[in-house]
Amino acid sequence: MEVNNGASQTVLDTDNNNVLTAQGQLKTAQDNLAATILTAPANATVASINGKVGQSAGASGGSTSSSTTPFIVLIDTSASDINALVNEADIGNVHVGQPAQFTVEAYPSQTFRASVTSVDLIGQTSGNVVVYPVHLRVDQHSLNGTYLYPGMTATTTITTAERIGALLVSNAALSFPNTAVQAGAISRSTLFSAFSGSSTARGTQSNSNQRIVLELKNGKLVPVVITTGLTNGTNTEVLSGLQPGDQVVVRATGGSFSNLSGNQTSPGGNFTRPGIRSFGGGG
Repeated sequence: MEVNNGASQTVLDTDNNNVLTAQGQLKTAQDNLAATILTAPANATVASINGKVGQSAGASGGSTSSSTTPFIVLIDTSASDINALVNEADIGNVHVGQPAQFTVEAYPSQTFRASVTSVDLIGQTSGNVVVYPVHLRVDQHSLNGTYLYPGMTATTTITTAERIGALLVSNAALSFPNTAVQAGAISRSTLFSAFSGSSTARGTQSNSNQRIVLELKNGKLVPVVITTGLTNGTNTEVLSGLQPGDQVVVRATGGSFSNLSGNQTSPGGNFTRPGIRSFGGGG
């Protein structure tokens, strides 16, 4: 009579191996199941899905797989950036931290805020002009619920210098003396004499900062030499030569001179330079 003392060691080893194999298969199945759930690494908005049901992640149409094609593209709309191109003539005035304003064609009546976060050191050529990429972060509070789509074109103005309480004169007043000369209202020699006889013009100030404006006194045009500072393209800072409330001529209408637009102290004259244009979603 033969007594069965249990399974042989060989059988036990085989069964143990089968258990380990099954456990490995279970783990693989669990991992595959978990891989069917895609979790975003951060809060974001789905911008595009490059695939269909049944395709492997990374597939680029049909059954062809492409590891360079993202299956799902996410965009963080809570932090948007502007990628601007600034002319080489202006880039020396642009620095990190400077405030900026921008508009987009979709909302032409609204102006939004941003600030410079970085300036690239390597330029690029655009239309035979060297430009430098400048990156700005959009102030989300300035959007007031407005949604900016990635890829929108933005017209950006960067404030590179600022004066608080500056004395401002209209740029029209700076160009008017030439108009008056052409109209025969004042001679060019009179302007030249005023400029050459000015103590400001003979001083240490650069002549490039010296301009002439015309005051209307007792019905006559009186040239005044002023020293100018910053400009924003519309108004120019006056460093000397005028006082708050002085009236300067900006135009002639109906054969008579108008001095209705006076030079006044302003709560701030901003000198701004434009950045060129490209709106992008931030990451």
